[in-house]
Amino acid sequence: MAEKTRQRGQQHIYLLVTLLLCGLFVAAAVRFYQLDRHTISHPEIYVAISIDLPDFVHHPPKMKSFQEVFDFMFYEPHLPGYHLFMLAWNRVFGTSVFAMRTPSALVGLLAVLVVFAYVRRSSSLGTAVLASWLLALHGHHVFWSQNMRPWVFVAFLALVTSWLMVLIEKRWRLTLAICYALVVACGLWIEYYFWLIFAAQILWVLIRGADRREMPALVGAQTLALILAMPVFMYIRYQLGRPSHIDDHFWPHAVDTLQFGNLFAVFFGASQVAVDNPIAFISMTVAGGGLLFAGLIASTDTDHANTDPITHSQNEQKKNRFPVYLLFAAAIAELLFVEVFFSPNPLVQHGTLFFAIVSAPWVLIACWFAARKTWPIYTALLKYIRQIPVIGTLCSDSVAIQLFVPYIMLGVLCFAKPLISSYALVSFLPFVLILIARGIMRLDRLRAVTVMTVICVFAFSTYVSRNARAGGPDFKQLAARLIPHIQEGDVILVRSSYWVEPIHYYLKPGQFNVKLAPGFVGRPRTEPQPAFPLPDRVWIVEFGETEFREPRINEILTKTKLPELRFDQSMDISMYRGAAVLYEHR
Repeated sequence: MAEKTRQRGQQHIYLLVTLLLCGLFVAAAVRFYQLDRHTISHPEIYVAISIDLPDFVHHPPKMKSFQEVFDFMFYEPHLPGYHLFMLAWNRVFGTSVFAMRTPSALVGLLAVLVVFAYVRRSSSLGTAVLASWLLALHGHHVFWSQNMRPWVFVAFLALVTSWLMVLIEKRWRLTLAICYALVVACGLWIEYYFWLIFAAQILWVLIRGADRREMPALVGAQTLALILAMPVFMYIRYQLGRPSHIDDHFWPHAVDTLQFGNLFAVFFGASQVAVDNPIAFISMTVAGGGLLFAGLIASTDTDHANTDPITHSQNEQKKNRFPVYLLFAAAIAELLFVEVFFSPNPLVQHGTLFFAIVSAPWVLIACWFAARKTWPIYTALLKYIRQIPVIGTLCSDSVAIQLFVPYIMLGVLCFAKPLISSYALVSFLPFVLILIARGIMRLDRLRAVTVMTVICVFAFSTYVSRNARAGGPDFKQLAARLIPHIQEGDVILVRSSYWVEPIHYYLKPGQFNVKLAPGFVGRPRTEPQPAFPLPDRVWIVEFGETEFREPRINEILTKTKLPELRFDQSMDISMYRGAAVLYEHR
């Protein structure tokens, strides 16, 4: 009987491992299949670094060096880390759409594997496999895995740092601690929302260390990460003082997280992958919220367990080494300050703020020393916080704390300034799915039915996400149909600004004679319109719905005086919300 039980256990493990491998294959398939099928979009154009642009394109400006990226970040409301990464990536792998989207697809796939490793440390093998499948087929995650934007990167880095944090807390290793600090610093350089996740990680480490006589050594690694991120803190301080382009609808976006695959429209606007069905939206939100709550109650997370006793002695041996690394990191941060602010910019001109943040790495080192010496003073407060039932439950679970604490902080901050958007929810998505996986595994008779239902809904959300990007002009197909008809000497007049309608990516300035059309509204009014001789064949490229596109084409015709110069329309290549019209001289 014991032998049969052991064999059944092994068969069960083999089955789950097989399911995990299948999940990885499916995750790769839905993320990499026809990765370059969709046209390059408006949100992506800000990180399409190093590509060639016509001379008249001023927004976004050309970014072909690290200093140009740093300078541009004072005018673009995102942190520079992802742009710097894409600049290096494009130099190595090129600027094709497939190459530029590969990093997002790759980290989206790796996130599925990291979810399994992270959940397996604290939950059953079945829960880990289920959580990886949920992430593999989540439509919102798949959607942004096929965009060259940083949101999937943030989710991936949040998972990696959480996994490393739990591993280090179980058993101290200096190399892992340094790796943790470096990965955290990368996340802090990439996106604002990762700072909230990192704040939750700091809180988790402090709450866990309330029973110790010495400050947790992991606090040193977190201080190291903060020091390395100090240069980018200047950008945060500067950007928070600028107007926000994000709407102030906090709760609809927060509730939107509970949906399976972010599939249905919310009350105050459409989700990224939207099907307008209020009944389905409410049903899915209630179901997702119920499973999330069940997963929180059913927290089988072994984060609650006591740390390995050997950790304390190792902490004592290793902790004294950290000042060396902190000093080294502070020196690196100062070098980064010199590189980032080599040229004049608004922060350098704000002398007081500039010198205050430049001195911040050394202030952090002093605070770390002071906190280590006075640690027993803070333990009583931490123990009191941990005794509050709800707060204690959230703060002792590494999954729950990294979901709810950032949301609570965003909710508070949104009273002063809108900060949350639907695409940023991808940053917190893995923690939502882990709790949902826990909630499903808590079910008894309905477990198998619930698993199959949720997987099917997620698969449908993935299918919908592949068609969600077809709502705008298809620059790729329009250019593909236009290019064969272009003859040597033709002039292409484009009135649209590149950051809204990036047709120039497909009409390379070195290959085609693309000119700024008269009446271009995106150019400063004080600049004169460029003058150039008209050849016998002139193309006018315009975008938008037909009722808006045709008047703009007529405006270009009037300003260029093509009808007066005896130019007649001879060809019209129309696509969805886009058209290229050829006018030839009689």
